[in-house]
Amino acid sequence: MEPRSFPLPPSDPICALCSKPVRSGGYLVSPTGETSHIRCRSWDLQLAALEQQDRARVAIGRALELVKKSTSRRQRSHSTREDAPVQPCPVCRGPATLTDWRPVLEWMSVEECRCRGFFVWTRLLDDGRLARLTPEDRSTLSERIRALRATGEAWLSTRDRTVMGALILREDRPDRPR
Repeated sequence: MEPRSFPLPPSDPICALCSKPVRSGGYLVSPTGETSHIRCRSWDLQLAALEQQDRARVAIGRALELVKKSTSRRQRSHSTREDAPVQPCPVCRGPATLTDWRPVLEWMSVEECRCRGFFVWTRLLDDGRLARLTPEDRSTLSERIRALRATGEAWLSTRDRTVMGALILREDRPDRPR
């Protein structure tokens, strides 16, 4: 086997950042073995820090825009809710804002009450089923709605989708098309 010849290394290493020769003294060797001038490395670190500052400024600007949009949406929604008449919640009987979605959907949203908000099948209200609940049943149902609201939405309907069926709470709308 014939011996291989390798090119001789240059007498002065080349700076990995500026590609100029590095003379003795005034250089650094990185953990990966790259050689660079101290000034080049310092300049590189300064540029990286400035880029991070610019990215942070852009992120802060975007966050401020999102906060402004969110605040204006919230103020608009609260202004429409303030205009809505306060009615008793069909479950806890506390003051609430009711939004009837009929004729598009057979659901009513109940907001800003002690139950922490939920959706109720309007046939239960039209039939008077919820009006006939005992105070103990109202309290139990309200507690269950609050517990479900801690993890997501609460939809009050019946198990068999008849007005006289057993009341049931679900995390998603039972009649939602699949």
